[in-house]
Amino acid sequence: MAEKLLKDYTALYARGVWSSITRPPIEANNFEIKPAVIHMVQQNQFGGGPHEDPNHHLELFYEIYGTMKVNGVPPESVRLLLFGFSLKDRAKQWLNSLPVNNISSWDQSGGALMNKSLDEAEEIIENVAQNHHQWASERFSGSFTGNPIKA
Repeated sequence: MAEKLLKDYTALYARGVWSSITRPPIEANNFEIKPAVIHMVQQNQFGGGPHEDPNHHLELFYEIYGTMKVNGVPPESVRLLLFGFSLKDRAKQWLNSLPVNNISSWDQSGGALMNKSLDEAEEIIENVAQNHHQWASERFSGSFTGNPIKA
């Protein structure tokens, strides 16, 4: 992990400036995700609530994402750019609590949860929901040293 500069400790956090998802490099000219696609993703947001199904959320996310193809842009890049729009409430707080540029591939975001058993996934989500308030202060204080949901 790179050593922080003094200015990194004094910089104010502004939403949208720092993200836990690394913006993938895109070589295509004139690439944009249409507002209508973002709107469709936002209509099916996952908040991490007790009655929400993360598998159903990912199915809907893949269904929407599968409707678009951009020449010259890897599908994983599109998924990474869209994923943040698919979360709200506790799930969005969890994503925002991760270190800046922590997620650089799909397997590190929503896809990694799919490799867990139902019990493991439920335990992770419950842990995230119960402890998310701690991560925000750790992120901003610079004392955060690892992934909060590692088993």
